[in-house]
Amino acid sequence: MNLPRFKPRQFLAADFDLLDAAQQEQVAASLRAELAAARTGAELETWLDHYGELEKAADEAMWTHTIKRSQDVTDTAAEQGEREYDEKVSPWLKPLQDELRRGLVQHAAVGELPPYYDTFLRAMRGKIDLFRPENVERENEDKRLQGQYGKIVNVQVPFEGKQWTFKALAQVQEDPDRARRQAAWEAVRTARAGISEKLEDLFDQQLKVRDAIAKEAGFANYRDYIFVEKGRFDYKPEDTLAFHEQVERHVVPFLRELQRERKEKLGVETLRPWDTKIDVQGDQPLRPFQTSEELFEGVRDIFSKLDPELGERFAEMKKTGLLDLENRPGKAPGAYSQVLAETGWPFTFMSAVGTQSDVTTLIHEGGHDQQAIATRDQRLFYYMLEAGMFIEFAEVASMGMEQLAVPHLDRFYGPEDARRAKLSMVERPVEVLPWIAAIDSFQQWAYTNVDEALDHKKRREKWGELTERFGGGEDWSGYEDRRTGLWLDQPHVFVHPLYYVEYAYAQDGALQILQNSLKDPEKAVRDYRAGIALGSSKPLPELFEATGIRFDKRGEMLESIMGSLREARVAMLPQAAPRKELGGLDFQRSAVAAPIETPQRKLDKV
Repeated sequence: MNLPRFKPRQFLAADFDLLDAAQQEQVAASLRAELAAARTGAELETWLDHYGELEKAADEAMWTHTIKRSQDVTDTAAEQGEREYDEKVSPWLKPLQDELRRGLVQHAAVGELPPYYDTFLRAMRGKIDLFRPENVERENEDKRLQGQYGKIVNVQVPFEGKQWTFKALAQVQEDPDRARRQAAWEAVRTARAGISEKLEDLFDQQLKVRDAIAKEAGFANYRDYIFVEKGRFDYKPEDTLAFHEQVERHVVPFLRELQRERKEKLGVETLRPWDTKIDVQGDQPLRPFQTSEELFEGVRDIFSKLDPELGERFAEMKKTGLLDLENRPGKAPGAYSQVLAETGWPFTFMSAVGTQSDVTTLIHEGGHDQQAIATRDQRLFYYMLEAGMFIEFAEVASMGMEQLAVPHLDRFYGPEDARRAKLSMVERPVEVLPWIAAIDSFQQWAYTNVDEALDHKKRREKWGELTERFGGGEDWSGYEDRRTGLWLDQPHVFVHPLYYVEYAYAQDGALQILQNSLKDPEKAVRDYRAGIALGSSKPLPELFEATGIRFDKRGEMLESIMGSLREARVAMLPQAAPRKELGGLDFQRSAVAAPIETPQRKLDKV
């Protein structure tokens, strides 16, 4: 990835070396002097442009090493590059950032800056409140521990005489042969159990380091610290807990209905964990593509149908080597899109094995890509995608794209399989939202009860409670110990602490986009594009509003949203007789299953 910069540097030298101490001090001195000399709001804006160049250069340098390491977790050069950055750049840059931010917000002319900078200044004041020089080393330690996660889970799973990655073996869970599904599931759980102690110990270390960071910054716990660090000014922890309750009340019953229906269609006495991924609407798993090239071409065509410019942008990413889609040994788990701040393009990473889930993943990451490109013209670095602000809205870009793409999934399939794929996309949020609520509840509990959470037995008991509260009712008899360790499967717990509730808010927003697209698909795409181009330049409620949706911080719209999903789903089932087609989805307002009455706080076992 040796691409030209999107905009030429005006302040930093073209060959500026971030690792060179003399050049570091020269840049720092210039920024200090320019800030001190500024007398007007216009001069402060120019200074912010120059300061932003340093932020972009540092951010891209850091992520270049991280991307290389995720492409090959055994890449010692990439690991050394990360280490050098942590040792030579972070100890210099973080105190300088704090000094310059303080100088900016206290500057006599800061009130002359245009309203465009209001959201940024609010975030900077929050970061100033957090910074402690004593935490720089702790933050580097946390980052080092995060890097250990990829190494621990980089294992090969023996199955049927071959070695499989976790990702590759997951596709066997879609096999119609129940015995084979069970064998594959047991192979994965056995391999996971083999690394569980290492992951438990890793989380112990992370809990201690993160708690120390929060306490040093004057916070009671790391959860409250992270709310400020992530710029969550438009909602509070109690709002997220209220959202969890709405998920329990309106989504979990729907999930359990789907699981009971699944059990009946499979004709099994009880639904086991290895029965939850098979598509009960067809005899064989959906296999939308064979090669990563076919996957790319199909997603590009879907984007082009939504808007030709979206397809062109995605094609340009492929042309410039910014898509790494193939599954191979040595790759880190997961998928991501990461903007390269100076290059002005995103990089997308995943491991495709030929499933419908891969199609969804690339569409999801492609939504991030589209927002990254749409925001690269933002004057302020902090308003670009994933520059540290408003991940809730960044995930609307990705999950909203998933919903906009639903009518066009026939690009990968014939009519019957397209119907099955669309049905899976409609059901997916019903499966995902309870899991998000469980993971977020678990993390909030852990970081607000550190002493208790350091006890592995109590940790597993807590997760057991949450799976009873948010689970789908599968029969785990004989595998209870595997169930209480499922939280260890979630990479975010280790590498993005307390970054998960954002997905719930984004899913809520994305489903509102689906509702809008059923009424007027072209307007929904226009609103989507208008909203994501704003980046983080406005408060969350205004960003959602610009996209034609509402920021539903307490989950008050989930009842209505689930009702719409029920209707859309019923219309797609084989026995349905749809009366009206909207936005490419068959949609009818009859034969909607009545919701199960469920107490808000306590659910019976299913």
